[in-house]
Amino acid sequence: MQKKIALLFRSAIYGVIGTTVGLSAIDFVFFGQNTFGALPLFWIVGIPVALSVEVVFGMPLLYVYRRLGMRRWWQFVLGGVLLAGPFWYSFAQPFNSPRWVAYGGHDSFLYLGTGAIAALTYWWYSKHVCNTPAS
Repeated sequence: MQKKIALLFRSAIYGVIGTTVGLSAIDFVFFGQNTFGALPLFWIVGIPVALSVEVVFGMPLLYVYRRLGMRRWWQFVLGGVLLAGPFWYSFAQPFNSPRWVAYGGHDSFLYLGTGAIAALTYWWYSKHVCNTPAS
């Protein structure tokens, strides 16, 4: 149980860091925007939110996955995106605002990508590093 919680925490942290660094790199390379200076601000907010979501919602989802025999990588990515979906919906509104028009794709990648990368990280670590079934 402690091993799974530690693995969930690690995957949440990697999900937030991987998504924000990856998006900042894409912004810099393709659009010439340097957003690397804002990364600590994203991490101060994003990591605690991701940790709480994984403990409150991710642990029960792991038991559902185990019960249903779901152990493939795409099932975990889908679950991560579905867990991040309500947060994306609540933080991205209103959808007709100028901010949504300008940064809708950016915000969507941050919220949904964090869930997907965190879930994929959990699946990969549990399968390849810990040599245990993912769920």
